[in-house]
Amino acid sequence: MVLTATATAALADGMKSSFRTPPDSARPGVYWYFLDENKDRDEMVADLHAMKNAGIGSMLFPEVDLGTPRGRSRS
Repeated sequence: MVLTATATAALADGMKSSFRTPPDSARPGVYWYFLDENKDRDEMVADLHAMKNAGIGSMLFPEVDLGTPRGRSRS
């Protein structure tokens, strides 16, 4: 009985630790859309830092054309 209680406590501690600092594979991802090259390098870098600080682990970066006036990419 003591072994079971100890193993259960160790498992609970491990789960708490993993929840507080999840592995990269468990972090959420986002879609990060840009409309027709309307983007700015400095703003993109700031967004990436903000996503990292918020715990975002991955992103999909599609550029889309929805009839938005074409921007001049400032990358």
